[in-house]
Amino acid sequence: MMFSLRDVEILRLVQWSQYAYPADLCTIATETELSNLLSLSLLKFHPSSGSLVLTQKGTKLLQCAFPGSDLLLAPSYHADAIQRRLRLSKVLLTSYGASLQVFLNDPHQLREPSTFFLTAIARTRGRNPWGSTRVAALCHLGDWICAMHYVAPDIGPVHLHDESMAFLNHAAQLSIAQKAFIFCGASYQDICAELMLQQDAAAAAPHSYSAAYAQTPYPVFLVPCNRTGMIQLRLLAIPRYREALSRAALQGQYQPPDNPLWDATFQGLPFLVAVDMDLHRLDAAIAAAQERGFPSVAMVALAEQAEAVLHTRYRDTGLARVFTLTEEALASVLGPDPIPYRPPQVPYVTEKGAYLHAPLIQTAGKTGRPRGTPLG
Repeated sequence: MMFSLRDVEILRLVQWSQYAYPADLCTIATETELSNLLSLSLLKFHPSSGSLVLTQKGTKLLQCAFPGSDLLLAPSYHADAIQRRLRLSKVLLTSYGASLQVFLNDPHQLREPSTFFLTAIARTRGRNPWGSTRVAALCHLGDWICAMHYVAPDIGPVHLHDESMAFLNHAAQLSIAQKAFIFCGASYQDICAELMLQQDAAAAAPHSYSAAYAQTPYPVFLVPCNRTGMIQLRLLAIPRYREALSRAALQGQYQPPDNPLWDATFQGLPFLVAVDMDLHRLDAAIAAAQERGFPSVAMVALAEQAEAVLHTRYRDTGLARVFTLTEEALASVLGPDPIPYRPPQVPYVTEKGAYLHAPLIQTAGKTGRPRGTPLG
């Protein structure tokens, strides 16, 4: 058997996150491909979490593919640590599916566009520049440098000042002017369930994510760890994406905005691009429209965003007419590359021009799971 680029990328993604659910990996691989890697004892099941982990044999194969590569993350065996790694893997795989370059060893590589850096890697190299902050990753998307957090119900408190200072210190080295937080989660509902809790925003630190969300002066983009989140990150990676999407959605009806908080004018109404799910910005733009005497605004978003959040928050309250982006409008901005990104099934070639081979696939009983156990 000759290993493909996709095989190697799957193993590498598991190596970088340490634990990954099969269903999450199936966004970039097929069940057959995962079963083959299990049969070859390159991956195995972690019984208590139901996730996949890299084996010693898998680690050796990656060392052959990337000579000199060391263990990226310190081993984590405690249940809470495993849960954090699994959440991290969701952020990693969503970013990978959005075609971001995720295999960065140094945050300075974020100077390149569409890049993603796991802070967990820096935390294991002697001095920890991130301290006890909860920034999962940094990413460079178009005009933005973003600090990514995973947010879920009952996720626990966060020190907003420490998070902001650590983010600013690292962002200052990259000379990227626009800064934002990205709050990731399993779904928009999960993220909003935590952010919309009634909390005392003036209370002393540490804050709930709800209070931190209310206090931060930076934009906050809400991104689910699914295909919609991948599309969202791809769109955010486009410079001046709001103008590009306004023109794609409105076409001949596009008119430039006469207020910096709006993205266009549509049939006499302020028009807003909501795909980044910066709800603070949408609220401010609607307030500005009301001050100008507009009864409502128009906004455009992805279908899942409209159904999960925007209809209830804006349409049903009479604040906005909510439209969804058509497939044609999205294709005109995103281009033909598929989402999620899947690496091609071409033979993997090392830097020295060699191919990676493996023995014939072993029997299913060697995979570390009972015969017939589904991957999903």
